Amino acid sequence: MTKLNRLLIAVAFGLIICLASAGMAQSNAAPAGTSVRKLDYVGSAMWTGAHEVRMAGNLVYCAMPYGLEVFDIKDPSHPRMIGQFLTEGTAHRMAVVDSVVYLADGEDGLLIIDFSNPSSPKILGNVDTPGHAYDVEISGKYAFIADGASGLQVVDISKPSAPKLVGTYDTPGTAYGVAVMGKYAYIADGKEGLQVINISNPKSPRWTVRADTRGEARDVSVAGSYAYVAAADEGLHIIDIKKPTAPFSIGFYDTPGFARGVEVAGNLAYVADGHAGLQVIDVTVPDAPRPIGHCETPGYAEGVAVAGTIACIGDGDAGMQVIDISKPQTPQIVGSLGRPGYITDVDILGDYAFTACHDAGLRIIKVSDPTAPQLIGEYNTPGSATGVQVLDGYAFIADGSAGLQIVNIADPMKPALAGTYNSMWVTGDVAVAGNYAYVADGDRGLKIVDVTNPQNPDLVGHLDTNGSINGVAVEKNYLYVAEGSAGMLIVDVTDPTNPRAIGSYDTPGYSLDVAVNGNYAYVADGDGGLQIIDISDKTKPLPVALIKTDGTARKVAVGNGNLYVADDLAGVLVYDMKNPKAPQLAANYDTKGRCFGVAYKNGFVYAADLYGLLILK
Repeated sequence: MTKLNRLLIAVAFGLIICLASAGMAQSNAAPAGTSVRKLDYVGSAMWTGAHEVRMAGNLVYCAMPYGLEVFDIKDPSHPRMIGQFLTEGTAHRMAVVDSVVYLADGEDGLLIIDFSNPSSPKILGNVDTPGHAYDVEISGKYAFIADGASGLQVVDISKPSAPKLVGTYDTPGTAYGVAVMGKYAYIADGKEGLQVINISNPKSPRWTVRADTRGEARDVSVAGSYAYVAAADEGLHIIDIKKPTAPFSIGFYDTPGFARGVEVAGNLAYVADGHAGLQVIDVTVPDAPRPIGHCETPGYAEGVAVAGTIACIGDGDAGMQVIDISKPQTPQIVGSLGRPGYITDVDILGDYAFTACHDAGLRIIKVSDPTAPQLIGEYNTPGSATGVQVLDGYAFIADGSAGLQIVNIADPMKPALAGTYNSMWVTGDVAVAGNYAYVADGDRGLKIVDVTNPQNPDLVGHLDTNGSINGVAVEKNYLYVAEGSAGMLIVDVTDPTNPRAIGSYDTPGYSLDVAVNGNYAYVADGDGGLQIIDISDKTKPLPVALIKTDGTARKVAVGNGNLYVADDLAGVLVYDMKNPKAPQLAANYDTKGRCFGVAYKNGFVYAADLYGLLILK
């Protein structure tokens, strides 16, 4: 054969491959004439990310990414979560009147929620504001809302079931905070400082004057003749408002952090100061405020509420902190309701969900009642848990630099370490079948560990791979390996001591996970979407469909004729796989955070999300 003929054949073959790939490409949209169903929310657990807080008696209301949680702090050292309410928007600050919560819910506007029974809150009414609702203050029959780029919104709440937007004033900046005193509303307006708005006629609010703050005004509290402004990296500003039409800056204290929230009680201002925790500032002399105490918090202090001798802090990823301020010079954390690191993977067995929590190891959640899942057991692993599989009374955890952790879960309320295999590298995933654990060990390849005796796991086989192994699935005598930039690898493990690579397919993206059902492998291919591969001939796997998802495909699961995809920022996707060569998007759910893992069991979809575990249907 001449060089020319060989060249023509090679070009023709390449063209065929390109055409085949183009022909199998799918969009993430549903076909014309069909609709994509939003999965129903059933329940959730392990919410993370505490932002704003408000106190009412022994109750603390805490705004979190998923919505609102209520804690009982009658015993400050042991706060208890007693209720939660999932919202559609992004929960920020709130006002509490009796047992009714008025919540600034970001893009979803104002929500009015009855918490008279905290375990079963009920929505009373809501109104969608034109901007992004950050804060709300109640005065009489009106709610005054700091509505981001849309300034001040006034809502008539005389009929909570039918609140009505009745007035508006578009401030020049970004309205983050609001406080009301008399006939004036004081707006923390971002880079435009403090705006004073005349609300004597709530239906026609009028701008009065601006008081400059050097920093970005993020919150405001009014007490007596002064407005106290949390001004981001410029700390606390005190504005004299004895004459509201002519306010002026009288005092200033540059806090060490990033002032996000402020509340004043007596002669003390309490500032939620970002990474600098809680700052306590004596404002007895307003033109000379001075720090008298501080309390470092483990997270990022975003919101603060004070009642008596207790201050509560919305501390970001570290949860809610309860701080004793009876001695303001030496405030101390006395209680905390923190949550473990974000959930990266989930496996379901019986009435339990076993979750790999990145910074915290194993968390076990009872899901016999999926509407009210309960955290019942935990085991803190030494590494960074990214994968979990449960089999025969043990949870096998891929624990990053700490290798494979094997945890006895015979009593789910008291999980205990059984054994460890340290690969001396970074273990990212694990699949277990029979007496063997198949360990994805990054760019150190595949490790096969005999776990016949879980107390003494033993390495029996190893296979070097071309890429970095991120995920692994096992079916009978074959392993299917997601190896990053090298795509998918098929390994014969008939003899676990001598694993053999027998087939591969180079996916277009960066493969992160793989699931197998029948003659097809489903590869979560990162930004490359979802790749469906025919594996009927394991030595020659062939692509049959490529779905370009809106996010980054991280995990896949199969069940009930469907394919479930953890698509990072795009949430959970469900594809009808009646015809694997032409999958159809059937349902989805935006998890608000980043969806890292997914599992399906008995009609329910379990989503491992940055902000918690969601149970969907």
